[in-house]
Order: sequence, then structure tokens, then C-alpha cells
Amino acid sequence: MAAQDFSQQNQKNLKRVRKESVHEDRKDSCKRVRLQPEHNVSKWELTKSVPQTKFVERLRDMCRELEFNVFGPLMHNFLFNRESCKLLGSGTYGTCYLASVSSSRWVTKSCRSAAPYVRSLVQEMRALHALQDIPGVQKIIAACPEYMTIVTDYAGETLETLTKKRVLSRLQTLEILSQVCNILIGIHSHGWTHLDIKPSNICINRTPEGLHVTIIDYGLAVPLGQKQNFPDGAKARHIAPEVLRNQPATAQADYFSIARLITCLDILYMG
Repeated sequence: MAAQDFSQQNQKNLKRVRKESVHEDRKDSCKRVRLQPEHNVSKWELTKSVPQTKFVERLRDMCRELEFNVFGPLMHNFLFNRESCKLLGSGTYGTCYLASVSSSRWVTKSCRSAAPYVRSLVQEMRALHALQDIPGVQKIIAACPEYMTIVTDYAGETLETLTKKRVLSRLQTLEILSQVCNILIGIHSHGWTHLDIKPSNICINRTPEGLHVTIIDYGLAVPLGQKQNFPDGAKARHIAPEVLRNQPATAQADYFSIARLITCLDILYMG
């Protein structure tokens, strides 16, 4: 889908859900936002705990600077409650949920209320803002500072999931790799590096026109020439060694990750 068509469709959905949320019972919405410490707290509610004020303010400032759509807590809970959402994943960084909103499917990515994770979320917002016009880059819908959350368009199943299911042919896999390389060329031409290319950060949608690839998760992305901030001794097989040593990022670092990806896929298809 062209970037302009995508934007128009999601703007329509944003207007629609805002109208619908006006009729949502405010008392009921407030109950979903408020935690009750004296009772057992569900996993869903734990991900919605109130972050530190300084982090909320930082994200609000970032939304104003980048002119992102902002969802308040009531809107967020109206759209993304546990009855309508599916857990996609949870880890050290935070939690991702999938929800159907009008005719779209959106993903919420919430980070934990700690400085390193907030910095990563802020960096991801900057990267997505700079790269939104590039086909194959994850599309941002809105942010909710109070829940340390960004909302993006659902881009399909990950390459990691599809390879485990063994539903991709060699030809389809080559097409996916080709699209990933083309997306990276666009990212580099805009002066950025991704630095976290791996199967779980590559999504595939099956469309009438064929496979459509999207690169997601820009929490490690930095402009070309800038450095990451990994701790001493950090290890990750898919990340270039010089990046882990906090040397200036180059396009070659992403191509290192592509080579690692090809090696993994080649092993998968051997025999």
C-alpha cells in the first residue's frame, strides 16, 4: 500500500475511533485505567502500571516535536483492552499486543519504566519519524506517553515464525531477502542504520500482489556515524562486532546482519 493511501486510511480510522470513544462510559474506562493494589493484579494490568512523571513528560515533548498523534489513557484503554487484544510477545524491554481497530490491525509496544528502555523508545520514535516515507519501514499510528507506548500498523507474521512453520519456499525466501536489502538501501539513503536485523524483526504480509516485507523494531537505530551505547562485553551474533564495541555505525554493519541472516536461512534449507 502506498504511504499516502496508508496515511489516509489510518486517519479515517483515528477519526472513527475518537467518535466512538466519546460514547464509551467514562466511569467504566477509568476503572480499567486505575490499579487496585489490594487485589491480585493481572499480567495485563502490570504492563499498564504508572511510569515516572519525568518519562511521561519526555515522551509528551517528543510527540509534540515529531507531531505524532497522541492517545490519552482513556482512548488507549478504549482501544486496547484485554478483551480485544492478543499478546504478541513480552520480554525484558516490555510488551507487544495486537488489536483490531475498525478496518485496521494495530500493534501496541509498551516499554518498562526505566531509563534505558525509555531512551530506546525515544530513539525508535525519532527513527520512525525520519523514515516514514520509505516503503517497507514500520508505520507509526500514535503514541500514549502515560503508558510508555507507541502504536504501529500490524505488518504480518515475522520471518522467525514463518521459518519455524516451514511454509516458505526457497524462491519466497530469496524474495524476502531482496526486499529487506532494498528497504535497508532506503534507510541508509536517509542517513540512518537499523543495527538489529534478524528474523524476529522482519515481518511478511501476503497480499494479492505477492509478499510484502516490513522491517520493524527501530530501538537500536541510529544515524550513520553515531554510536550505540552497549555495555562492555555485550554479545549478539546478529550485530556487527564494531557496533557492540560502540564504534560509529555504518551501512556495512547492517550488511553484516544480512550475512548472518543468510547463513541462518541457508542452514535451515540445507538438505
